[in-house]
Amino acid sequence: MRPRIIAPVAADADWRISFGFLELLDEGLRSHVVEGARRINQPAGLVREYPGGAITADVIESGLVRAYQISEDGRQATIAYLHARQYLGTLPALAPRPVVYVQHVTNASLLRLDPDNLQNLFETDIGFTRALAIHTANVLSRVVHVVTVRTLGTTRERIAFDLLERASDEQLRSGTFEFALTQEELADSIGSVREVVSGHLGYLRREGIVSTSRGRIRVNDPERLAAILHGLVT
Repeated sequence: MRPRIIAPVAADADWRISFGFLELLDEGLRSHVVEGARRINQPAGLVREYPGGAITADVIESGLVRAYQISEDGRQATIAYLHARQYLGTLPALAPRPVVYVQHVTNASLLRLDPDNLQNLFETDIGFTRALAIHTANVLSRVVHVVTVRTLGTTRERIAFDLLERASDEQLRSGTFEFALTQEELADSIGSVREVVSGHLGYLRREGIVSTSRGRIRVNDPERLAAILHGLVT
């Protein structure tokens, strides 16, 4: 069954990801990009549907956002986890645009960019167009990784990939990866079922790679978790 959409956005919305998109712009151009923007605060647990259409674009100021697809029988598959400073929105040159579900894993603050301003910059500013080209390359690279893991990866590899993707910049710097996450939520994220995921987490626990408690998973050894993906994702 389809998820209940708590707060659908306008039908002209869409999404794309970028890694530090605003950092691709010089200071002057960055100030132009955020002209007319407005701040939106979203609570944890909020689910939004982004249908294809005209430009809708956010920059995440804080929080963790999950983008995913869902099948007719209710199975889910995470496309990406987006963190602070990343871009959640359209590519003006791309059409048609797919429908994507977005879930706010934590409370989030978003900067909603002005669509007319973005379209004008896309059509008139070579610096902005260049940044979008780099952004598009990031998206395509991301798609290759996701498709590889989803189609060729074992359940254990999909679990490892998902847990590593959840890590924020702060967690990456500190090396402490701990998430409020149930086994059922992890199973939904990788398109599996809780019983199968539970067995693989049991193996990872016995190996000392992860620890679990009620509603939480902690990665004790990120390097060994990443090693599970060796040869699959480079």
